[in-house]
Amino acid sequence: MATTLTTSWKARPGSTFAQSFAVHPTVLDALAQVLVPALAKGTKELPLMVPAHATLIGVNCRNYHLLQDGNIRAAAKYRLRGYHGAAADLVATSIDSQSQLLYIQGLETTFINSGGPSNNKPQVPRTFCTWLVWKPDIDLLSKEQLFLQCTKDRPPKAADSVAKLKLQTLAITSFLLEAVRFVEDNPSLLLKPHLAAYVDWMRYQLERLRNGELPVNHDEVEQLLKNSNEREQFCDQVENFGVADFFLMHIGRNLTKVLRNELDPLELFFKNGLANRYYEEMLSNEHDSYPASVYIDLLCFKNPSMNILEVGAGTGGQTLRTLEALASDGINKWSRYDYTDISPGFFEEAKIKFHEYSEQMNFRVCDISKDPVSQSFEAESYDLILASYVLHAIEDLDQSLRNIRKLLKPGGKLLLFETTRETLHIGFPFGLLKGWWSPLEQEPRSLHSPCLTTQQWKERLMRTGFSGVDVKIEGQTEPKCQYSSIMISTASSVANGQKETSHEIALVLDANIGVDLIELKVPFF
Repeated sequence: MATTLTTSWKARPGSTFAQSFAVHPTVLDALAQVLVPALAKGTKELPLMVPAHATLIGVNCRNYHLLQDGNIRAAAKYRLRGYHGAAADLVATSIDSQSQLLYIQGLETTFINSGGPSNNKPQVPRTFCTWLVWKPDIDLLSKEQLFLQCTKDRPPKAADSVAKLKLQTLAITSFLLEAVRFVEDNPSLLLKPHLAAYVDWMRYQLERLRNGELPVNHDEVEQLLKNSNEREQFCDQVENFGVADFFLMHIGRNLTKVLRNELDPLELFFKNGLANRYYEEMLSNEHDSYPASVYIDLLCFKNPSMNILEVGAGTGGQTLRTLEALASDGINKWSRYDYTDISPGFFEEAKIKFHEYSEQMNFRVCDISKDPVSQSFEAESYDLILASYVLHAIEDLDQSLRNIRKLLKPGGKLLLFETTRETLHIGFPFGLLKGWWSPLEQEPRSLHSPCLTTQQWKERLMRTGFSGVDVKIEGQTEPKCQYSSIMISTASSVANGQKETSHEIALVLDANIGVDLIELKVPFF
C-alpha cells in the first residue's frame, strides 16, 4: 500500500503551462510504481521491467476531481508470471477510503533483461546489430570550426623531436659541406644539369648555415668533419632514430658517388625497398597524419558513398592512412577508391598491401598532367581527390590543377599535402632526382625548389577552378619542425578557373519619364 501525490505534474506557479485531464497519465504511472516495492520485498535486486498490458482500467467519473486535488491511497496485489514478468491488480481510493476512484485490473509487466527477480547470474553483454554514432555535420561547420575539429585532439609531437632534428641537421650539413668541397676540388667534374642545380642548392644551404638560419652553426659542422671516426659514430646514432633518418644517412654516405655519376640515385632510393619504407614512415606518423584522418572521417560520415581518387599514389603511404579513416568503426564508408599513378609499376605490390579493401578499389594509370577524360576517367565524378606530395613535381601545375578540377563534382574537395617551407631533409635526398628540377625549367617558383608556399597554392587554386585554400593545417605543430601543410580546397561551380557570369541587372531610368511599374522577364539561372 502507498500514498500517492497526484499534483506533482502541474506547472510551477506563474507558468502559463496548463493541461486538462480527468486523470493525468503520471497518476496511472504512479499507481503502477506501487508494484515495484511489492515485487522487491525480500530481494536485493529487481530486473528492469515495463508495463505491457492491462485487461481493464476503470475511472470513477463522478469523483474524478479527487484524482486531481492531492493525495490518494493505492494498493496493489501482485503475482509473478514465471521469469517473464509480473501481474497485478491495483486500486486507488480517497484518503478516507470511502470512495473508490480508479482501478487497474490485470496489469502485466515484462522483464526486459533475462531471468526473474532473484536472478543473480552475471549478465552477458548483448551484441547489437546497430548502434548510434554522433559526429558533427561537416557541411555545417565554419572554416574555424573545421580547423578546430581536425586539430583539437591531435597527438603531440614526440618530446625529443626538436633535439633529433638538430642532430639530423648537423649530419646533413656535414655531408653538404663535404660534397661542396669535393666539387670545388674537382673543377673538371662534369655535372649533369640537374646535379649542377643541386650543387647550387647545397651552396645556398651552407650560406643559410653561415647566416645562422639553421638550428646548428658552422663551427659545429667543421668540428664534426675533423674526426672521421666520431662522425661515423654520430651518423650511426642518427640513422637509428628511424627509417627516415636511415634513408637520409644512406643518401649522405653515397652523395659523392652520385655526383661522380658512379651511382644512379634511383637505385640508391629504391634498393631493398628503402624509399617505400621511408614514405610509409613519413606519411603514417600519427601526429602528422591525424588532421587529415579526422577530416576524411567527417567527410565519409556525411557521405558514405563517396567516389575517391588519389593522384600519384606511388607506394601507398598516404593510401593506408586514408583507408583506415574511411573504414573507421569497422565500416567501409566509401563507394569507389581509384588508386592511380603515372606508372603501373606500383600496382602489384599495392594490390597485395590493400587486399582487404580490394572490392572497393581500382588500380588505374593516370597522368594528371594530361586530359583525364581522354584517359577514360569520367568528368565530375569524384567527391574527393587526394594529392600527397606529388603536384609540386608536375611541370605544368596550372593545367594539372584544371584536370583535377575537371574530375571533381562541383563542391567536391581536393585534399592537398605539400612541402610549403624551406627544409633540408626534403631537398637533400630528392634534389638528386632530375624530376625535382624539371618544373623550374618551365616556370619560376622559387630559386632552389619546385615547392610552393601556401599563398602560392592559394593563388594557383583560385585561378584553376577552386575556392583557394579553405583550411590550412600545419603538418607539424612544433614551429622548429614545421615544413609541410595540409590544405583543403573546394571545386567551384564553374570549372577551369572561369568566373561565374553575374546575373545582376542594372536598370537605368530617365528621370523625365514617369514610370509607375516596370516588369522584367529574366531567365531563371
